[in-house]
Amino acid sequence: MSFKDLIQHISNLPYFERRLELARINPKRKRFLYKYMSIDPEKEKSADRLRDILVKARLWLSSPIDFNDPFDMSANMIVSDDPRERRERVKTLLKELGLRFSEREKLVKKFTRKPIDELTDIWASSYRKNIEEVGIFSFSADPKNILMWSHYAQHHTGICIQFELARDFPMLCSAVSVDYSSVYPEVTWGKKNFRNIFAKTMLNKHEGWRYEKEYRIVRPGEAHTYLTINPQAW
Repeated sequence: MSFKDLIQHISNLPYFERRLELARINPKRKRFLYKYMSIDPEKEKSADRLRDILVKARLWLSSPIDFNDPFDMSANMIVSDDPRERRERVKTLLKELGLRFSEREKLVKKFTRKPIDELTDIWASSYRKNIEEVGIFSFSADPKNILMWSHYAQHHTGICIQFELARDFPMLCSAVSVDYSSVYPEVTWGKKNFRNIFAKTMLNKHEGWRYEKEYRIVRPGEAHTYLTINPQAW
């Protein structure tokens, strides 16, 4: 059964059967996820974000440039020192753009002749641009963390909304746990698996934030847009 078929199968089950099936498939998966929020009528953004969820049943996808940690989703950018790998990567990208063979060959020669330092700067700039366009919605797995109440719920005066996985499985199953580390991931442009490593950077955060126990919905290219969620999920 494909993952898409699995999602459809679970979604079609009655509520209690859905819970049992989820517990059977992955006993370690969190049943609930939580969103800490402030309540400040004088701050338009605070009221809007709360209204989005409780009234309009939608989740606002932030961009990493909105985060309070400027190093969130950062990585060490490296370009492969193997000319063949660089060449193949460029050829693949240009082919995906739909360019003709003759045009591709000219651009491949032009690009691969550039110094490694210049290629690294180009790659790092491209990475930053792509990351800024990633849409993120964050949850926590812990509703009783005193630091979370202080940092994200307006010094313990806000609220913490509980979301239940079984109530909107198609949406909430896409929330993935964040990896915490003191070392930034290394992404080498040109390597065959660099896309997989690139994806992991979206779930990377410094270990100093480990107390958040964060789960993220990650949507490339969808920053500052909304996701609709079943209002029964909370």
